[in-house]
Amino acid sequence: MRHPKLLLIPTALLCLVGSQEYSLSQSATADSPEIIINSPLDSGSACASLTLIAPPGDYLIQTSSSMLDSWRNETNVTVVNGNSVNLMLPIEGRSTLFIRAEAYWPPNEVIFQTLGDSFEPEILCEGDGSPLVRWTWSDGTTSIDYPVAFKDFGSPAPRLEHLATYEPNVLTAINLGFDGADGGDLLPLNQRPPQNVGAVSFPYPLTRLKYWASSYNPITNTLDFTGFASLESIELFKCTPLQQVKVSNLQSLQRIVVEDCNLQELDLSGNPSLGDVRCAENAFTNIVLGGGTGPNIWHWCTRDNPQLTQQFQEVMTNFFSLREFWSWNNNQGGSLSFVSSNLNTVWAYENDYTSLDLTGHRNLQSVLMSDNSLTNILIGESPVLREFDAHDNQLTTGVLDSLLALLDTSAPRLTFVNLSQNSEPPSATGFAHYSNLVARGVVAFVDWPESNDGRLNVPGGPQAITFVTGSRHPHLEIRTQSGTPVNITWHWGDGTITRGALVADHDFGTAGVYTNYVEVSPPGAVTYFGAPRTAPGQGITAVYGAANFPSLNFLYLYQENVTELSLAGCANLRQLHLAANPVSEAVCDQWFIDLDAAVTGPVTAADFWYPANKRTSASDAAWTSLVQKGFVMRPF
Repeated sequence: MRHPKLLLIPTALLCLVGSQEYSLSQSATADSPEIIINSPLDSGSACASLTLIAPPGDYLIQTSSSMLDSWRNETNVTVVNGNSVNLMLPIEGRSTLFIRAEAYWPPNEVIFQTLGDSFEPEILCEGDGSPLVRWTWSDGTTSIDYPVAFKDFGSPAPRLEHLATYEPNVLTAINLGFDGADGGDLLPLNQRPPQNVGAVSFPYPLTRLKYWASSYNPITNTLDFTGFASLESIELFKCTPLQQVKVSNLQSLQRIVVEDCNLQELDLSGNPSLGDVRCAENAFTNIVLGGGTGPNIWHWCTRDNPQLTQQFQEVMTNFFSLREFWSWNNNQGGSLSFVSSNLNTVWAYENDYTSLDLTGHRNLQSVLMSDNSLTNILIGESPVLREFDAHDNQLTTGVLDSLLALLDTSAPRLTFVNLSQNSEPPSATGFAHYSNLVARGVVAFVDWPESNDGRLNVPGGPQAITFVTGSRHPHLEIRTQSGTPVNITWHWGDGTITRGALVADHDFGTAGVYTNYVEVSPPGAVTYFGAPRTAPGQGITAVYGAANFPSLNFLYLYQENVTELSLAGCANLRQLHLAANPVSEAVCDQWFIDLDAAVTGPVTAADFWYPANKRTSASDAAWTSLVQKGFVMRPF
C-alpha cells in the first residue's frame, strides 16, 4: 500500500476517558492499523500499555486532549515483520486522551535469503544528506553502512537479512552481482561479485528502484517486480535455478536480461519502453507480448531455446525499432521478414526458415542464416554489409546467381560470404560475380559441380589446379604466403570435399583414376603444390592449370606417374622437381620452351630437376636460355 508522506490513520485512533476505553477503530487489517490496550486502566495509572498493530514501517505516536486541539508527539515506533509493537504511553494528569499513530512513508524494505559465509551487497539511494539505511542481520545485529555493507557469518548457511531505507533516501539500485555481461557495460552499476543469494522478497513495491542486478546468484523463489514503476533494468544473467519472474506492466522497463536461467514462462506485456530483451537458454515455450510492448525493442536475443512452439514472425508486427535479431536454434520456420528499417544484424541460423526477405534494409551489416531450409532469399542494395552466410540451405542455381550478383554489385564493404552446401551450384553467370568478389579480396565459399568434368570449360576452374590420381589413398600439399588468409577446398573425384587443409589426403577405397582439384581463394597466395616432400610417389598422373596460381614458386612432382603437365604462364616457378616421371619427349621439351617464355629473368635459387632421358634437342635453345637466366639444370 502506498501511503502519503504523512498520513493520519483513523483506524489507529483511541480515546481514553478516565478509566474507560473508547476505541474509534475497527479490527486491524493489512492496510488498517489498530491501537489496543493491554491492561486495565485506573485513575492512578501513570502509563498505558499499548500495542500498535500495523504493516511494517515507522510510526509517530501522538496524543491530544481534544481532537480539536493540537497533537503532541509522544514517541516513535517501528513495526517490523511481526506486524505489531508494544509501547508504554505516559497518561498521568490527563483525564481525557486521544491517541493516534501517524505512519511515515513505509520503508523501502527487502528481505534476502543468503547462503554463503558472508554477504556484501551494494545499494544506491536518491535524496539529500546521509542515507537513512538500516541492515538488520540474521543474528540481530544491525548496520548503517552505505553504499556497500559487509557481514561475515563465519560459515555458510541459509539466513534471512533485512534492508530498510527511509524517506527521503529511497532505493534506486540494488546490486547483488554484476559484471557488465551481455551488453550491460554502459549501465551505471559497479562490477560486483555474486553474493550467493537464494531468495529475495519485497513487502512493498520499490516504486523508485531503477536498477536491479543479481547475476550469477542461485535464486530459486519467484522474483516479483510488480509495481516497480521506475524500474529500468533487470540483470539476472545466469541465475540458473530461477524459474519465475514477474516483469509485466512496468512502464519504465528498458532492458531485461534473463539469459541462462530456467524460466518456465516469460510475460513481457505492458512494457512500452522495453528495448533490450535477452532471454536465451531458458525453458519457456513462448513469450507473452502485447499491451504496448514492441515498438521500442531494438535487441531481440532469444537464442538456444529449441523448445519454443511460438513463431516470432506472428508477434513482431510492431517491432519498428529492431536492429539486432538474434534467434538461432529457436525452432523457427516459415517466411522471415521485418517491419523495422533499422535492421543491422540477422542471426537466425539453425532453424527451419524457408524464405527470407531483406529488401529495403540498407543498414544490414551481418546476415547469418546457415542450417535452415531456405529456398529463396531476397536482398537489395546493402552498402554496409560485411558478412553473409547462407550455407547448408536449399538454394537453387537461379537464387545463388541473383545473390552473387547483388553481393558483387551492391555490397562494396563485403568481406565474407558463404553460399556452399546448397541444393544446386551457381551457373557461369554466378561464377563471374564470384570471381569479381574474390578479386577484390572477399573470402568466399561457393560449391561448384562435383563431377570436375571441365566445368566452365576450364578443368577445375580458374581458381584451381586440377590433378589426376591413380592410387587409392593420395596425399597432396599446398603452401601459401605467410600471413595471407585463404580459403582452401579440396574436391576429390568421388564427390568428397576437404576444407581448409594445407596438407590433405583422401582414401577412395580402391585404386583407380580420379580427377580432383584444389581450389584456393585468393589463388595468388599459393607458393607450393605437389606431393609432400617427405612422401613422393602419390600416384599423380596429370596436372592442369598450374598457371592459375600466379605466385607458384615450388612444384614438387618427383617420382610420380605424370604424363600430362603444362608450365605455360608459370612466371614465378623457381623450384621444379619433375624427375622420375614417365612423360613423353614432346611433353618434356615443351616444359623448357614454355618456362623460358614465361620467365623473364634473371633468377636466383632456381633448380630444374627433370628426367634426363626425356629431353631432346628440340628444347636446346630454351634450355640454354633458362641457364643464362639463372636456372641450375639437374637432369636425373
